[in-house]
Amino acid sequence: MLLSQIIKNKIHKKYSSFFLKLPAVVFLSVAILSTPIFISNADTKEDLAKQIQENKTKLDSLEKEINEYNTKIANTKGEAGTLKQALSILEGRKKNLNLEIDSANLKIKNTEYDIYEVTDKIKVSNQKLENLKEGVITSLKEIRYFKNQDNYILTFFSKKSLSDISTQINNIESLKNTLQKSTTDIKEIKGFLEKNKVVYEDKYTTLKEQKEELSDKKKLVEQTRVENDRLLKETKSKEEVYKKKLAERKKIKDALEKETLDFESKLKAIVDVNLLPKTGNGILSYPVKKVNITQYFGNTSFSTKNPQVYNGAGHNGIDFAIPLGTPLYAAADGVVVGVDDSDASCRGASYGKWILIKHTNGLATLYAHMSSFAVSEGQTVSSGQKIGLSGNTGYSTGPHLHFTVYATQGVHVAGPTEYKSKSCGTYMRIPIAPRNAYLNPLSYF
Repeated sequence: MLLSQIIKNKIHKKYSSFFLKLPAVVFLSVAILSTPIFISNADTKEDLAKQIQENKTKLDSLEKEINEYNTKIANTKGEAGTLKQALSILEGRKKNLNLEIDSANLKIKNTEYDIYEVTDKIKVSNQKLENLKEGVITSLKEIRYFKNQDNYILTFFSKKSLSDISTQINNIESLKNTLQKSTTDIKEIKGFLEKNKVVYEDKYTTLKEQKEELSDKKKLVEQTRVENDRLLKETKSKEEVYKKKLAERKKIKDALEKETLDFESKLKAIVDVNLLPKTGNGILSYPVKKVNITQYFGNTSFSTKNPQVYNGAGHNGIDFAIPLGTPLYAAADGVVVGVDDSDASCRGASYGKWILIKHTNGLATLYAHMSSFAVSEGQTVSSGQKIGLSGNTGYSTGPHLHFTVYATQGVHVAGPTEYKSKSCGTYMRIPIAPRNAYLNPLSYF
């Protein structure tokens, strides 16, 4: 075999696999270019950058004012004794919600700025990728591909002299190094893009949540307005009428509490403790992010001193003090088995808007006095999933969450004609359970 032919064969062995594989590596690595990117067009980058410092100052001021109001509300116990106080509370609530709306708008603007920054980085990196891709394509065109790819290197080196072959070897080596560097650069940029794509998606999720929060706050303002109008209409703006209705409401509430206790006392259910999870931390997650418990389970000092409120049976759950419109979360994975509003059948005497979830661990949880729902009956939910917003519906002397834990075996939602309240004169659709099915929530957090 001629020396030139031996050299050609060695060149073929050294370079053919590299050039055959290179195009696939390059074009696969830039696949992220096809990913759609969201670009905020709310303002220019310069405008948003200028606003960011102003927004931070405004946000700090708003948060301080909101926290002061919420602290004031949290320290206020008992129901408003006069119409004037009740209207003042509603007006203050409306004012606070409008502050929270202003805060939500500023947060949205700041998040849009963050998204703009991330997408700007992605645009620049995409342009670098395009440039690299063009360079790689140009370099690859210098290699002559033939239908029989196994022989393309031999065809490329069909030269008559060894010096020509040596020159081509140097050229190929230089081309190989250039393409290898381009491939490394492409992979690095691809990694940068993927990292910023995750940041973008997180920011975009945050933006969606903030816009949902803004929408929720606006709905709560309207609910507060409706409640204010209803109160004025029912009382005819007279203090004596308000006090009379207040007394009637408490009377009905106390009677309903006793009726429910009597009804539940007659229920029989065998609760198999072996089907319950062992008590301990982490069985359930807290349904709120900021935990402030104002009423505990069982015969607390408050329920002991006020037996007329809980009929001597103690508190059947725990209460969390939280501002109106605070997001509430599922305490564990499960299925929503009940969503309703007791105010529709007996206003101001029971749970108001409530949700009952049966979990996969043998427990069920009740969320009461809500203002709105984010899930529906029959829906499967995950632990930590938003299920609605806190409120002041039913018999509630201020915005809070009443949270009850049951043994799943014992609790069910009263059927349409199962439980009729004598005090309200209507059938009640609420969760009911024998006393042995009520469990202490603090045993499972």
